[in-house]
Parts: sequence; C-alpha cells; structure tokens
Amino acid sequence: MSLFVVSLYSQNTTTMTQTSTIQRVQEYKGKNSFIGKMKDTLTKYGKLTPKQEEVVVNILEKEESEVKKHVTLTSMLLVRL
Repeated sequence: MSLFVVSLYSQNTTTMTQTSTIQRVQEYKGKNSFIGKMKDTLTKYGKLTPKQEEVVVNILEKEESEVKKHVTLTSMLLVRL
C-alpha cells in the first residue's frame, strides 16, 4: 500500500509578498480571530499595515509549521504500521 502526502502550503513562506499575504488572508479558513479581523480590515481598507502583515505572516508560518509536524508524525506512524 502506498501513501502520498500532499502539502497545500508554500515551502517558502519567509519571502511572501504583500500580494500573496493578502491573498492568503482572504482565503484563510482557520479559526485565528486576528486573521479574521484582518479579513475585515482588507474589506474595509484594501490593505494591511506593515506591522499587521508581519503578524499575519508569523501566525500563518506557525500554523503551517504545526501542520507539517502533524503530517510528519502521522507519516512516521503509518510507516511503522
């Protein structure tokens, strides 16, 4: 039996441009309330401040890191089965 794991996240999040950050906020489906507020900010003002963008990137990178850890752990467990 073969197992394929597909990552839906960018491998190079440290070099995100504001455009891709905005797109990622608009497409965000998670539960982080700050990013939800930033969606509202984008709707109202059309942009984020540099500090808001910095915080958003940090949150997204942290969430992506957690997902990658989970995928790695799950893959390791499946390999051992």
